[in-house]
Order: sequence, then structure tokens, then C-alpha cells
Amino acid sequence: MRAGGLAETLTWAVRKWQTLVLASPPRLNSRLIRLSLTCSFGNRIASMWKISLFSFILITLPTCKSTIKKELTPEEQIYSKYENKHKEAFSKMKIRKSEIFRLFVSSSRYEIEQAREKEKIQLKEDESANQEMQAILQKTFDKINYTARAIISIELYPDSGSISRIRFTRPTGIQELDKVVSEDASRLIFEFPKKVIDPIRFEVHYMIVLKKRINRKEAFRLLKKHVN
Repeated sequence: MRAGGLAETLTWAVRKWQTLVLASPPRLNSRLIRLSLTCSFGNRIASMWKISLFSFILITLPTCKSTIKKELTPEEQIYSKYENKHKEAFSKMKIRKSEIFRLFVSSSRYEIEQAREKEKIQLKEDESANQEMQAILQKTFDKINYTARAIISIELYPDSGSISRIRFTRPTGIQELDKVVSEDASRLIFEFPKKVIDPIRFEVHYMIVLKKRINRKEAFRLLKKHVN
């Protein structure tokens, strides 16, 4: 039934009910009055039906759209399983004495874990910078399946909380990748919920996951280019 038809039907039913109450004998009338108090709300329901239905559609449509998940391609499913395997292993690694943050980074993910001191220091989210790091990995480094870890020691200015110095405690072993990780670490911003800048020395542990996105022919072409 259309919204307009239902509204007209409700209005007609309420009017008939009110007519019955007025025309009924006193005994029956006293019983019907109580019911009519409830039914008098029907007029408002009928008049608001179209608006309510329209509002419901407007509210639910975006919700339905947001619940639709993009299906992964077979290649993306393989990458996802590959990443999840290394992410799980990374999370289970023993926490170093000075380690506070862990960053799991690939061309499709940038995830932050905090090992300790959550009430004192927090890492501020920077979505644009995270995406920039991911784009660099995809464009420059996603040639082979490879996992690298890096540990960076960070020292903060005690008055501002900004980065004073960074240095590698453990490099990735790839010079070009070390440069990218160092640049990413240098732009990190830290927040202090208690308004006290502490700690000022700690470690950030990176895991970088590279994924093979080229075929054998392209790999040989790149190899030949670098050899020559």
C-alpha cells in the first residue's frame, strides 16, 4: 500500500471511531471513551505518515550504503592473508624495555599499537602522512615479498614535546628504505594527556611489509636497468 493510501485509511478509521463513541449508549460510551483517547493519536499518525516514511528512507539509505563492503580481488585476498600473518607475528614479539609504539606499515595499511605509557603519551593520528608513506612503498618498494623491521630511538625536547633527535637502534638493512622510515619517524607528533612531557626518550618499532606487484619479466627489466 502506498503511503498516501495508508494515511487516508487511518484518518477514515479514526473519524468512524469518534462517530461511534458519540452515538453509542451511555454504558458503552464510557468504555469506548477510554479507547478513543488512544485512537485520537491516530490523526497525528496519519498526518505525519508521509513525513515519517520519507525521513526513514533518508536515514536508512546512507546506513545501508555504508554497510556495503568492497569485495577483495583474489590478488588482494592473498596480500591480506600475507599481511595478517606478519601483523600477528609482530604483535606477539617481546616488547623491548624502551619500546612504546609499534607501527605496522605496508602499501595498504598503517596501524599503530602502543605497548605502554598510554596514560602519559599518545601518538597523534596523521592520515595524510600515513597515506603518503603507503604510496611511497607501493610505488617504489613493492617489487618483491619482503618484510623488514626497524627500531628508532626518539628523543624529545622537554619543553615542547617535539622531536629533538632520532637515530636507528636497528636499521632495515635497505638503505633506501631506511631513509623512508627515518623521514616517517621524523614527522611523528606526540600528545601528552597529563600535560607533562614525559617520557622524552623511547623507541618506536617498525615493521615494513613489501608485496610483490610486478611479474617476472618486469623484475628482470628492473634488474637489468640497475646492473647497467
